[in-house]
Amino acid sequence: MFLVPKTICAADVMQTRLTTVGPAVHFSDAVAMLVRRAVSGLPIVEADGTYLGMFSEKCCLRIVQDCPALRDTEGTPPLLASDAMATRLLLLHEEDDVFDGIEQLLSHRVSGAPVLNRNEQFVGIFSEKTSVSVLIQSVFESLPSTQIGPFVNRDRGRIVEETTPLSKIVETFVKTDFRRLPVLRGGHVVGQVSRRDVIKHPKINRWIGHLSDHPHPNRARDVDYNVLAFADTTANTIGPDLDLLSILGLFLSTPYRRLPVLENGRLVGQISRRDVLQKVIDETKQVPAEPHGTSLYLSALGGEFPSFG
Repeated sequence: MFLVPKTICAADVMQTRLTTVGPAVHFSDAVAMLVRRAVSGLPIVEADGTYLGMFSEKCCLRIVQDCPALRDTEGTPPLLASDAMATRLLLLHEEDDVFDGIEQLLSHRVSGAPVLNRNEQFVGIFSEKTSVSVLIQSVFESLPSTQIGPFVNRDRGRIVEETTPLSKIVETFVKTDFRRLPVLRGGHVVGQVSRRDVIKHPKINRWIGHLSDHPHPNRARDVDYNVLAFADTTANTIGPDLDLLSILGLFLSTPYRRLPVLENGRLVGQISRRDVLQKVIDETKQVPAEPHGTSLYLSALGGEFPSFG
């Protein structure tokens, strides 16, 4: 069976070598760091390590909504999904083993992938968050190894076409927790647009880099463009002693894919969904296989499932 020691806590899983920014760092410099480091969020800390908030791709996209490249200006057509979409994607299938699917996400270092049926048509998304759901059910329902199909997020509201205006995609990212939108043509996946794809588009990235040269599009916002003015200061944080099952529960019940770990108000580390998934997979590989091909499952970490929010 899949065994996860009850003693595993945030301190055992968290990353401590983090890319952080100070509260006075310029917005455009912080965005450049997100792109260059290929991270989706930057903790904002004081010089003494006091945690102030998180600057994320979603924070950035709230400003990107004002980018002229998203509108038809002076005869220049606005950007479309086809202008920003990635076409080299990890693709999964409904009949794939769910735990193999989790390992595919981890090995390719992606937070989600389109899932296809036997006719190669799109049916939904299998993500880190749905992977967390798999692990939670494994703990409390002794879920045997099964197919990805039952765990696919089939929300059709995330589907876009090649001609969908990028402005609409940015608006969707700002209003929802979606991190990626599949681009379909006749029911088949031809690409995908992620938050990072939008931010990295040359026209948008160039505009962000020049923000300090112009008045802020929204005069009500901080014209100094310090990163703290655009940060999420209410995101969940945890302590280093929080147990692994509780962390899984937080990732399942909140939209966040990373949790800053604080001790006495200071940032000591950060734990992501990927960190937790990788830890569970690594732990289960150390358990000898059951005889006679018995399906593997996670053992409960003890007690009842905690309540969140």
